[in-house]
Amino acid sequence: MQAGERPLEFACRLATHQRLAEARRAERDGTATVVRYEGLVADLPGQAARLGERLGLALDQAAVQGPPRTPRPHVTSPSVKPSVGRSRRELDPEVRAIFAEKLAAELAQLGYEP
Repeated sequence: MQAGERPLEFACRLATHQRLAEARRAERDGTATVVRYEGLVADLPGQAARLGERLGLALDQAAVQGPPRTPRPHVTSPSVKPSVGRSRRELDPEVRAIFAEKLAAELAQLGYEP
């Protein structure tokens, strides 16, 4: 968000500048790979293998965790699983309506419920 920007203003600006349709096209024509957060949470080894194959690399999913950090890393959920779908539960209804209105087709093509 920009200084002084209200959440609804930010949502309108963000929705206007999203490139979800371009991402979907790039995935379909093979020039990009879409990585969904919930896919990483549900199957990190599988996603690492999929991305590694796409990139021609052997990815080590254990390295995602990395070494313990001090201070504690920023987290907003008690664990990873409750973080999936948080926007549906916690996003302000007016902000969610803006995304649903402006990005419904793109979200649906990517498998998300607007």
